[in-house]
Amino acid sequence: MKIYGKKITMFLIDGDPNGRLTCELSNWTGKAINSENNDKRL
Repeated sequence: MKIYGKKITMFLIDGDPNGRLTCELSNWTGKAINSENNDKRL
């Protein structure tokens, strides 16, 4: 079985690595969003 690499693109919404971010995985239809529970800016 061949193992292929994956590309993950991370975008820092606020420019802060500890803040909100979005992630996209190559060859996948969807988007992941990370934010703290008390963050109302989304």
